[in-house]
Amino acid sequence: MAHTVHRIDVTKEDLFNDLEQMAGLSHTTVDEFATSILAQYVSVQKWQIDEIHKAKAIADQGGPFVAHEDVAAWVNSWGTEKELPAPTADIFTK
Repeated sequence: MAHTVHRIDVTKEDLFNDLEQMAGLSHTTVDEFATSILAQYVSVQKWQIDEIHKAKAIADQGGPFVAHEDVAAWVNSWGTEKELPAPTADIFTK
């Protein structure tokens, strides 16, 4: 893998101070810590975008979907004594 160096100017003093503090707590340099958190951020964003594309492909094929009202009722029941089971996808548009 090629090694590329990118420079990031941290103009907000509070952000740089936080990076220094977190790097120290993680027993790493600021560069190592910044690289690590950037890699984690990019990984999560990539996963999210990939999942959106998968969901869009399912939607473009016509479903199945779950009614918003069913999902809302299910989520609102969480932590109650009458928690509902997960709703079933039963809406097809094609």
